[in-house]
Amino acid sequence: MVRSNTLTVVVSPTNALEIDMVNNLAKLGITAAAINADTLAAARLKQPNYSLWEQAKEGKYQIIFLSPEMLASPSFRAFIDTPDVRLRLGLFCVDECHLVDEWGADFRKPYASISSVRPWLPEWTSLVALTATLEPGRQTDAVTQLLGFRKNDYFFEKRNCERRNVDIVMRTIQYPFSTEGFRDLDWLIPANIHRTSDIPKTLLYCESIDFGSRVVKYLRTLLPNNLQHDKDRIIWHMHSLNCLKCKEDGLMSLYQCDDDRETGIHVSTDVLGVGLNMHDYDRVICFLTPSSLSSMVQRIGRTSRGRGRHGIGYIYVKKSDVEATMAYLHYTKPEDLDHRILPIRDENSVEEVAAARKEVEEMDLGHINSQDVVELSSSLAEDLETIETVREPPNNDSDQNAAHKPSNDQPRPTKAGPAFLKAAKKASSHKISCPSLRVVIAAHIQEACISRQINIIYQNPAVSTDCGRCSSCKPQTNPEPRPLASSLLHTMPDSSQPSKPSTGKSSITKSPDVIPAYMQLDTKDVGYVTAQLEKAALQIRIASPQHPDALFIGAKSFLPRSNIQQITTDLHLVTSETILKDRLVGWRYWDQYGNALWKVVDLIRREMQQTLLARHDESLAKKREHARKKLEEKVRGGEEKVRAQLVEAGLDNVKRVVLRMSERSMTCVGKENQPISGTRHSVAGSHSTTLCSRKRPLQELTESCGNKVPRL
Repeated sequence: MVRSNTLTVVVSPTNALEIDMVNNLAKLGITAAAINADTLAAARLKQPNYSLWEQAKEGKYQIIFLSPEMLASPSFRAFIDTPDVRLRLGLFCVDECHLVDEWGADFRKPYASISSVRPWLPEWTSLVALTATLEPGRQTDAVTQLLGFRKNDYFFEKRNCERRNVDIVMRTIQYPFSTEGFRDLDWLIPANIHRTSDIPKTLLYCESIDFGSRVVKYLRTLLPNNLQHDKDRIIWHMHSLNCLKCKEDGLMSLYQCDDDRETGIHVSTDVLGVGLNMHDYDRVICFLTPSSLSSMVQRIGRTSRGRGRHGIGYIYVKKSDVEATMAYLHYTKPEDLDHRILPIRDENSVEEVAAARKEVEEMDLGHINSQDVVELSSSLAEDLETIETVREPPNNDSDQNAAHKPSNDQPRPTKAGPAFLKAAKKASSHKISCPSLRVVIAAHIQEACISRQINIIYQNPAVSTDCGRCSSCKPQTNPEPRPLASSLLHTMPDSSQPSKPSTGKSSITKSPDVIPAYMQLDTKDVGYVTAQLEKAALQIRIASPQHPDALFIGAKSFLPRSNIQQITTDLHLVTSETILKDRLVGWRYWDQYGNALWKVVDLIRREMQQTLLARHDESLAKKREHARKKLEEKVRGGEEKVRAQLVEAGLDNVKRVVLRMSERSMTCVGKENQPISGTRHSVAGSHSTTLCSRKRPLQELTESCGNKVPRL
């Protein structure tokens, strides 16, 4: 593709890839230049009259790298129209051409207009498009059409794009992330590190600059105090908004190695997502799921590009993507499911297993010693285990229902329970834009071989056997995050009493004593205490003795919201410095600032205790007043009812009543059939008589006496 007397123009997706290619080609003795906004500005800074375009016209470079946007510039049109350039222009190349389809629709529309340059090119210029992740079918047709390749009028060569030295590990995100933390990534920073080289060289991809900056801030808080002064280099954020100097330094740091390197983790967007050829990155993390399968394969392909290296690509899948895929698998008709989804068979390949066992039995082992037999049998056992777990690839004759049969560990629900229905309802509005990515997530859910599923999608050779290396073939437990105080048992004042079992409502173990409801902080109280603690944290930082590490500790990093939450939960129980220390297990600044923080917490606790008690007393007073008023209303209502009954009986004006009863009637009125003896006197409307105190209304008394009221 490169000759001394010809010029090659390469359309490249990112400035970082352009610079990387220029540097790598220089090592091979090939002159190349990247012409973009950054390099043009840098050239003008060095020499105001220096022009990369003029250097290219003079034939100084064998290859020039341009962006799709640069193709539409007047400078490129003038460059192409130069006679000397037209004579030497032998090749026009579109690198990472799958992006013509992915980015050309909306993200970078100039990608879809690359073919408009073809009429400007000389007739002898060859057009070449290269990529490792072009899906057969729709995407191939779209790319060839957008680039102007006429059907049956171009040469198409397909090679195997499987990376056998890269293990693919897919993990469903376990912990909710917010501005305070990304606990699924805690394992990236080992607990006991003393220098940058103790962190394995890592490339971490995020979908946006904003999201990546949040991840960077969190990872930097995990660094020990002795590394905080250089945290910006140890955790390096690479993105398109970096200044030119930062971009250059960042690209140089990619190639630092061994104990001399200053960077442990590069957090990046798509600026480092395609084409880069770093040889010693042994782990790449996609956090979160990329927007397309080709993007995922490109990113994990950045790992272990050096000879003889073996790496791991981690993909963190959002629960919403998992739920959407589960809903797709469960509710889509079998005939409408993607035919590429890898089926899972419970039956072993009996023929292959039998053939392997027969081969073992027929082997001549007479010249092999005992140690060789042990090693051989172990190797054969692994081979047999691999054979026995082989699953068949999908084909047109396979049963669609069998093709989507779940594994034992991750069953596809036959009867949707409440939890699944809730997840499916939630996922109904969330759809995965890339069908191929959904197929791979389905393999992750159903524990089908992920590498094999990708091979089926890209039509690589290895579509009939499992890889034996991915997270489905070799299941592994997710690494545990760093401990938080909320997950520990707090020391209480009376530790001799056994603690009550957890109800699951709170991750903090409650006191053995019953906690009064009025001592719990409400939402406004928590907001007030949080604000006071944040102000106090800032004051503690300002008032503390200055040392180099202190200059790089922000207030929110000093006392994160997660630690504040441990303090505000049952604040009135934090009655000693020891209890506070137990709650803040893992807070790295306790030794220096723990005592000062305890004094602040104690003052806030006392203040809130007085506030809550005063609020409780006020509430009790209101309840007592309400009960008194209710009782008065009840008494008034009873008196009015008695008066109404007296008025109805015509006794409202009677001042004194003498009630005489016969012996027969007296047995009907007495309590529990006991006769009433003697004469009863009553003042109308009074509650002091026996009849009224027994709450027998006049109507009831009249009925029990046979409706005969004695007259005076």
